[in-house]
Amino acid sequence: MRPGDERPVRRAVRPRPVLSGPSAAPPVAPALRLTRRARRLGVVLGLAVGAALGSWVASAVADDEGGLRLAGESSVLVRQGDSLWAIAASIAGEQDVRLVVDEIRELNDLTDASLVPGQVLLLP
Repeated sequence: MRPGDERPVRRAVRPRPVLSGPSAAPPVAPALRLTRRARRLGVVLGLAVGAALGSWVASAVADDEGGLRLAGESSVLVRQGDSLWAIAASIAGEQDVRLVVDEIRELNDLTDASLVPGQVLLLP
């Protein structure tokens, strides 16, 4: 060999194995599979979070004076023979009946304890 007749050096190339069959694709993590119970739990938790966020947003947006509001008004229709004391006693529970009578009078702008059958009284 002459100095100018150099052959390029060939390196041995190891052939790559050809994959075939089920192991041909690289392993992929299986999709997340939830049981029926887990799906139901997810729905319930989602609804609970939605309700909590809804009530928080509603309270932030609400335009009230900061006091408590009644969820609904309670009222009673006065019948023949009813008295303010009897009505107050039926709703007083553990409270003093005199205080409940005063609250009913204030709510209904009553000057005295006289009632008329058919009259609607708002209750505290």
